[in-house]
Amino acid sequence: PVKIKWSDVVTANGLGSGALLYGYEGSAGFVQSDVMVPYVGYYYYSNSGFLSIPFPFSPTPNTTQLVSTSMFNLVYSSSFNSDKTAFVGIDPLAQQGIDEFEVRKPPIFSDQGSIWFERKEWDGKNPRFASDVRPTFGDGQTWDFILQPSNDETARLSVENVTQIPEGFEIIFMNKQTGVMLKPDDKNGVTIQQQQGTMPYSLIIGKNQYIKSQTESYVPDNFVLHQNYPNPFNPSTAIRFGITSDAFVQLKIYDLLGREVIQLIDQKLISGNHEYTFKANGLASGMYIYSIKAISLNGGNVLYSNSKKMTLIK
Repeated sequence: PVKIKWSDVVTANGLGSGALLYGYEGSAGFVQSDVMVPYVGYYYYSNSGFLSIPFPFSPTPNTTQLVSTSMFNLVYSSSFNSDKTAFVGIDPLAQQGIDEFEVRKPPIFSDQGSIWFERKEWDGKNPRFASDVRPTFGDGQTWDFILQPSNDETARLSVENVTQIPEGFEIIFMNKQTGVMLKPDDKNGVTIQQQQGTMPYSLIIGKNQYIKSQTESYVPDNFVLHQNYPNPFNPSTAIRFGITSDAFVQLKIYDLLGREVIQLIDQKLISGNHEYTFKANGLASGMYIYSIKAISLNGGNVLYSNSKKMTLIK
């Protein structure tokens, strides 16, 4: 079979650089392709109806998608499927809105996990996009996106290419419905607990003061430690808490004999609602205690402390 370069098809049909070609690979989701192979199905977005594929093509130069100077991939992954088509970026040639850097989102299946940017101000009829590229970082940028989980199961949300983020900037994911902030781990990802239906999230990349300005409306009125969810659990559970001011926070797990099992947090956190995942791999079934302590940044006095029980069942 003769393969056809997608760049030849783009040139022949006068398509823009945002007209990407995707193949579908089952649980791996849609994957960008540079060629078309006979007897294989592909997806691309077009407002113009039919696609002309004359053959043979006269040789044409490769036409590739515009790639932003700083590009960060958003990746959704679970045991059921993954979605690697979404990305954000910064490029001085980009516009504050839809332009040639923006790419349409491939089809979304109701039973599969997916990430997309809902931009009705860009296109009221087809508002789902796979990218959002901005002209400058400034002190920070906030990208709102929609997350659709797969089969009501625990999943992972991560951001790639973080080495391109300016020095002194931080990354935060935020659930806009609950106001909970999720700080990426050392693999630049967070755990998303079981949820039903789509959920609005934000990816916030910026300086500390910028992140605070984007999250301050969600700061609780009082310190609080919530019951973990799910509970009982196996093998992981989410521990959520809220702090009314910036503080040095310690979150520890103990067994019923008072022995420390693990320290989940030992760092300065900004005011707001936070969530961390406790993974109990290798631990025996039984009851455990999680304990929080928030310490003032000025003087070192304890602002809040509390403990709750949770149950691991294997």
